[in-house]
Amino acid sequence: MPHNADDKELRPASGPYPDQVSLWIGRFASEEALDEYLRFDYSDEAKQRDPQICRDFRMESFDEDFREAFLVETDQSNCANWLEGCSYDDQLISQFEASGWPEPPELEGMNAVILLYDYSYDGTVPVVQNSQYSVRFIGRVVYED
Repeated sequence: MPHNADDKELRPASGPYPDQVSLWIGRFASEEALDEYLRFDYSDEAKQRDPQICRDFRMESFDEDFREAFLVETDQSNCANWLEGCSYDDQLISQFEASGWPEPPELEGMNAVILLYDYSYDGTVPVVQNSQYSVRFIGRVVYED
């Protein structure tokens, strides 16, 4: 799991933590499908308000104001191509590259990036796959605001 050896330590549990960012990559049919995967349901009829990612990865809720999610060109192999343009990209790219970015075969068919800022996921569930989407937890790192 990627980590940063700076003076700030990664916390072992999942949940909201300042100065940490958790990263997933995935495969979604469209931007709308990705948004739906991350959408909180505030309707009165909702049995579960948390988005599907929380249920899939057995994680605590996150602050939706501190997330980034977008589609990228497929067949990207290096970290910079995936994370370029996201918040704190200079910090995140160098840390995830240093920690071991997945090899191209592991990225095949993937086209989405999900970043949760001020959130630490412990990797309890590493991968979720079904006929509609595939999502893989990459790791978490410390970032400075």
